[in-house]
Amino acid sequence: MRLFQTLKISVFVLFCTLLVLGTAILVYPLLQHVFEVQESEGNTGEPQLPEKAKEPEAVRVQLLCVLNEENTEFTTFYLEVLNNYAETVFYFEVPAYTKVTISQELYRKLQVYSPGLPQYLKLSKLAGSFSDDYRMQGTLQVLEEMLGISVTHWCSLEKAALQNWMEVVLEKEKDSSEFFKQYQNFVWEAASDQTTLELWMYYDAYRSFFAAWEGTIPGTEGIGEFEVNGQLAKDKLESCIRRMGN
Repeated sequence: MRLFQTLKISVFVLFCTLLVLGTAILVYPLLQHVFEVQESEGNTGEPQLPEKAKEPEAVRVQLLCVLNEENTEFTTFYLEVLNNYAETVFYFEVPAYTKVTISQELYRKLQVYSPGLPQYLKLSKLAGSFSDDYRMQGTLQVLEEMLGISVTHWCSLEKAALQNWMEVVLEKEKDSSEFFKQYQNFVWEAASDQTTLELWMYYDAYRSFFAAWEGTIPGTEGIGEFEVNGQLAKDKLESCIRRMGN
C-alpha cells in the first residue's frame, strides 16, 4: 500500500514538473518579446534601423511648414532640397501670401476633395480648403504645379520648433552632441508623411552636409502678396537638385 502511494506521488510530481517546463517553453518567447519592446521604448538614443530598411533618397525635396492654431491657414513655408551628391541641403522660403492660380486640369481633380476650393487664392488659404486627411497632399500638388518640380515629402511643425530647427541646421559649425539633441526634438515634434525611422535615416546628412540658405524663391513682391516666377523658380530648384559634388 505504501509503495502504491509513493508511486502515485512520484507520478504526480513528474506530471507537475512536465507541466511547469511546458508552460515555460510556451511563455518564454512572449516574455522575451515584451522585454525587447520595453528596452526599445526606454532607449532615448538614435534608433537602430532594421537591416532591410530602404536606402535614403539620393535627392529629396520636402516642404517644411507651420499652421496656425486652428489649422485653417499656413503661416510659414520653407522648401528643402537635400542633395547627397553635392553634400548640401538647400533652403528656400516660399511666402505664405503667395498668390496662386490653379490650372483647370488640377482644379477639377482637387474639387473632388474640396468642392468649395477657389481657383485663385493665396497659399496660406490652402490649409482651410482641404480636410485634415487631404490637406498636405492637396497643398503639395498645388506647389508642384506652381514650381514645376516634384515635392515628395512634408513636415509640419509649430512655429517655435521650426525656427529652432532652422537656426540649428543653418549653423556652419555643428556640435555633434547638441545637434543630436536638436534633431531628436525635430523628429519628435514634426508631423510628417515619413516614419520616425525614415526621418532618422537623414541624420548624418543634416549633421555633416553644408546647409545653404537661398533666400526667397524667385518672384515679385507686391502689396500684401507675392507672385512666384515659375520658370526662374524651376530653374533655380532644378540647379540644386542636379548639382554634383566637386
